[in-house]
Amino acid sequence: MKSNGFDGYLFLFNPYYKQVHRKILFDGKLNLKNPQKQGYWLLKEIYPQERFILFIEYNQTNEFLLDGQSVSIYQLIFISIIDQPILVGISGQAFLTNKNILIIDGVYGKAGTQTNNPISIILPNQDLIFNVLLNGIEKRFKQNKQIIILIDPLSFSGLYLPRSAEILNNTIMISDLLLKQLVTRQLEYSIQWTEKELNDASWLGPHRLLLFICILNPNDQWNITAQINNNSIIVHKSYNTRDHYYQQRFIGFYLDLTNIVIQPNVQYYLSLNMPHMQPGQFQGLFLENIERILIEA
Repeated sequence: MKSNGFDGYLFLFNPYYKQVHRKILFDGKLNLKNPQKQGYWLLKEIYPQERFILFIEYNQTNEFLLDGQSVSIYQLIFISIIDQPILVGISGQAFLTNKNILIIDGVYGKAGTQTNNPISIILPNQDLIFNVLLNGIEKRFKQNKQIIILIDPLSFSGLYLPRSAEILNNTIMISDLLLKQLVTRQLEYSIQWTEKELNDASWLGPHRLLLFICILNPNDQWNITAQINNNSIIVHKSYNTRDHYYQQRFIGFYLDLTNIVIQPNVQYYLSLNMPHMQPGQFQGLFLENIERILIEA
């Protein structure tokens, strides 16, 4: 945490494929001080999505869910003067019309999720609010002086596919939004890689849907075979270099599902034949090249 006592930046990194929960205590160990003046202490996510996410109190512990293979950057801000409504807990913009109607627009969230914490709006003053409209839909709310709190949680339809989505029960299912994301990425990054180049370097071709077989201390001499819906598919070897001559550069096995898993909301069944491993050595199966899939509330 880089901070001057009240304002600063928090960088969180999850190098693993599995999602992890991280608890952060906001106290003097982060070079923070307890604000003595009137105002609001807020934590704002600035990457990968820009939004105020929660109110902060000194000596308070907050929990963060970090997607696999992800970086998150937050900004800690103390605000003493409110000129415009501030939306806290979700992405979007808030503004007042006729002084008594609160409009919240552009609200998006991760597909297949629901908000866990109350959504709040800090107003510039304590004027009584008559109606709250979120994405054009009237919402129930309560008002405590300068704070509006939405009563009902927000739900975002669709299939939940976080970054490095874990495959459970050997069943793969993707959404039309993920397919659209991959197609859009290919159009924006339209380099014509050869098949050999793609096979030599798993990090090339970000439009591909890859499945990583996460194993601790894998061995490139192992023979692993795979089938999807009883059809054999190639198990590729991944190295952190284009030269596959050095075993110490080997990082694991993966499947290229780009031209295999092509139908949304359809279950594909995966079977693997792998060598004997030590307990805990096999970590799971994870989809690669997924960014946040956002959908309108």
